Amino acid sequence: MYMNMKKNVGTIDRVIKVILGLVIFALGYWYQTWWGLIGIIPFVTGILGSCAIYSMFGISTNKKADKTTETVDTVQEVSEEVK
Repeated sequence: MYMNMKKNVGTIDRVIKVILGLVIFALGYWYQTWWGLIGIIPFVTGILGSCAIYSMFGISTNKKADKTTETVDTVQEVSEEVK
C-alpha cells in the first residue's frame, strides 16, 4: 500500500528528530524499559520527513515544499485568469 504523504519536516527538524529518537531508544535500552520504544516515533518521522501531527495542524518546517506549493498555487491562479 502506497501512501502519498507531503514532506512537511525540514532538514534541521529531521536531524533533531532522528537524534532525539535514537537517544530515547538508547535510554530505554539502557534502563531496560519499554518506554524506549517511544523513540521510534521521532526517529521514523525524521527518516520519512513527514509528520502526521504537523499535517493535522497545518504546520510545515520544510521550506522547499512550501515554495513548491506556492509555485503550484500561482500557476493555477494564472491559468484560471487566462481562461
